[in-house]
Amino acid sequence: MEPPPKGLNSTFIALIPKVESPQRVADFRSIALVSSVYKILSKVLENRLRIVIENVVSTTQSAFIKGRQILDAILIVNEIVDDAKRGKKDLLLFKLDFEKAYDSVDWGYLEEVMTKMNFPVVWRAWIIECVTTATASMLVNGSPTNEFCFERGLRQGDPLSPFLFLLAAEGLNIIMSALVSNNLFTPYDIGPQNSVEVSHLQFADDTSLVGVKSWANVRALKAVLILFESISGLKVNFNKSMLFGVNVNESWLHEAASVMNLGGRLVMLKSVLSSIPVYFLSFFKAPSGGGRVRFEEGVGSIWWRNLNQIRVGAGLVDSRWLEDNISRKVGDGHSTLFWMDNLLGECPLARSFSRLFALAENKLITVSEMFTLGWGVGGEAWKWRRRLLAWEEELVVECVDCLSSVFLQDGVLDRWEWKLHSSKCYSVKSAYSYLTATNNTHNEGLDCFLWLKSVPLKVNIFVWRLFLNRLPTKDNLYKRGVIDTSQLSCATMWQGRRQRPCVFPV
Repeated sequence: MEPPPKGLNSTFIALIPKVESPQRVADFRSIALVSSVYKILSKVLENRLRIVIENVVSTTQSAFIKGRQILDAILIVNEIVDDAKRGKKDLLLFKLDFEKAYDSVDWGYLEEVMTKMNFPVVWRAWIIECVTTATASMLVNGSPTNEFCFERGLRQGDPLSPFLFLLAAEGLNIIMSALVSNNLFTPYDIGPQNSVEVSHLQFADDTSLVGVKSWANVRALKAVLILFESISGLKVNFNKSMLFGVNVNESWLHEAASVMNLGGRLVMLKSVLSSIPVYFLSFFKAPSGGGRVRFEEGVGSIWWRNLNQIRVGAGLVDSRWLEDNISRKVGDGHSTLFWMDNLLGECPLARSFSRLFALAENKLITVSEMFTLGWGVGGEAWKWRRRLLAWEEELVVECVDCLSSVFLQDGVLDRWEWKLHSSKCYSVKSAYSYLTATNNTHNEGLDCFLWLKSVPLKVNIFVWRLFLNRLPTKDNLYKRGVIDTSQLSCATMWQGRRQRPCVFPV
């Protein structure tokens, strides 16, 4: 698709104060003043999207959709609160406020959502072209600044933006619905007979999460919000979000609200996300097939792997450590892949004979099928995409020699074996011992006092960030271009540019 003519998708950004005396950027609301020609094109696309939006967006969303009223969510919440009061039932209500909601939507996430909703390729290309080619100038005292490009977000003022935001917000509905269906979150039941379960209500960027009083619900909600932020870019502003309770004592609510700090974030990611992989699987289709071990490079974020390395001595080991410590005990060979599974005890044939694996026609053939066809030199099991070279023929002979130790047993099922234990059965202790013994490359100085149970978690994290030089000190802010040299003087004793880092942030 050709890019639009220069200037067609240009925008003026006007800052509208949200408070009486604005002092910070957050006190302004940015409104995009798009061109008339672009607004016509955007309106045409919006009218088309309006026709199908109610078919792809769940009934929990009540904004901008024909036949759904602005008061629907408000009335339902009022009924829930009234039911809890009359029935003396515990109720937990979390009112969310997304920080700069429209400005934070990730474009890649939006495209993935439209793909999962089966929007046509041409339509997705039109939408992505509209949101990614936009440029903007700020209006300062009525005069525009130099143009700059957007990197994410939807423009408030674009007719398409409200409907595109509904598509982005649908991801939260999918995740919450999966939590409820898998008994990981307990919603609120309203009604004496044939009760209806309510877990969440959405009106554009206003969302209410509803459930019974329980710590499991609090931890699950927090983990969901962290996960949703990481995939969509929509960050919850916990300073403006509110936690309400009906028939819940105030001390419990205060304790639940205290989970909003960084330490609490870590605890919940560790204890909740690790046990609910259904979050992602509920939205993105799980790969077909079963029972196969898959290994990926770079699993987990850098933040999590670095932290895990210091805390438990694991996280940055060779990504193949698990693959190298399991093997496939061949029985009848029906469920063991010839190339992909570790049937010789050292490593899969796909690694030890990578050249042959690359030339093989059927890379998913089983051991049983290979044996039946004949895996001797010149056997019918060896089928290649082209004729082998002389040195490649020698590799086949070497591979056949390795297979002399493999015997098939009728009626015996194939099984996995764990190399790190004499019983060949997996144990957490053996895996932990291996990881801690082979991964002692981190900073030993931190072990003397970091991650002590007697020290508050937020203090541990602060000291950890200090040792890694990850605090927002003036030195770091200067290196990132946030402040200039005139602001580099230390607030304690150093004048001018400091010769050593200062631990005091700005």
